[in-house]
Amino acid sequence: MKNRQFKLFQCCVPVKGIKNGVVIDFQRNTMHKVSNQIIDLLEEYSSKDIYDLFNDFKTSKTILKKHMRYFIENELVIMSDDVDCYSLLENDFFWPEIVDTISIEIENLNTDFKEFLEIQINELGVKSLKLILRKDEIRNFVKISTLLKKSKIRCVVLYLEYSIEIVKEFQPFVIDDPRVSQVVFYNFNGDLNLEDCDGKFCFEKSPLEIIFDNKTIESVDDFVLNLNIYNEALQRNLMFNRSVYIDSLGNVKKHREDVEMYGNIVSIDLVEIVKNKDFKLFWEITKDQIEVCKDCEFRYICPDGRIPFKTNSKDHYYKYKTRCKYDPYQGNWDI
Repeated sequence: MKNRQFKLFQCCVPVKGIKNGVVIDFQRNTMHKVSNQIIDLLEEYSSKDIYDLFNDFKTSKTILKKHMRYFIENELVIMSDDVDCYSLLENDFFWPEIVDTISIEIENLNTDFKEFLEIQINELGVKSLKLILRKDEIRNFVKISTLLKKSKIRCVVLYLEYSIEIVKEFQPFVIDDPRVSQVVFYNFNGDLNLEDCDGKFCFEKSPLEIIFDNKTIESVDDFVLNLNIYNEALQRNLMFNRSVYIDSLGNVKKHREDVEMYGNIVSIDLVEIVKNKDFKLFWEITKDQIEVCKDCEFRYICPDGRIPFKTNSKDHYYKYKTRCKYDPYQGNWDI
């Protein structure tokens, strides 16, 4: 192994947890489990000669060589005579949209809701829409689709209470709708052959409050290996940043379980409502402020859907009401 300088590629980011560490390669969408001690050495000796590392840890030279070969073979590190010519990763995060995601409950698609869907969401730059349809589901969906034809909405997710009849009714309407990415049927009782259903359909046995408000991570497959997501997670909450919830009466909340109402779209423009400091503070709750999550090596790629609540701690931490299936203190998953 030649004596050259080394450092991680720009797209390869090390993250330490309380027990384990991980190097995330955002270009190849891969994760590499490593010890926190190895991450410390990578950071301390970054841009230095590799022989400096070997000389300072002569008794561990065999182990260090094994790790370096692994990093080189997986193209995680740069080996060069001058690694400083390779730029550092920029952690800036900026999106021009005021609100990115709106969750809205529709029972009666009245004039106020129609105006909101056709005009306001476009002015806000909203890209994603989560629709909870309670009554006249098909009729309301067809009307909403018409209202959204000229909008900037890229993704629509529908939430419907399960029945065989409603599944059959919706199938022809969503198959060729490019905006509809998923249709979630909750309270599913298992009496349907899922092979006959469209691939966009998702069936959940749990009630709406479980799948909508407290969706937790099930496995490593749920993590999002994306550099923009990582940069956002450093400063914001991945699930709730730039998102609002609007109930069937038009009341605006931070999330579905929120007991506070910050205004109503009938009387106040949403852009004014989200200027409330409580919204901003909620959007800015990072995983580093949440108990247990702050000790997890996956905290910057984890789109955990559970709602964070303030603790009584003087350290200004938040917590979740339910446990995650990954335990960062043991480094394993609940099966």
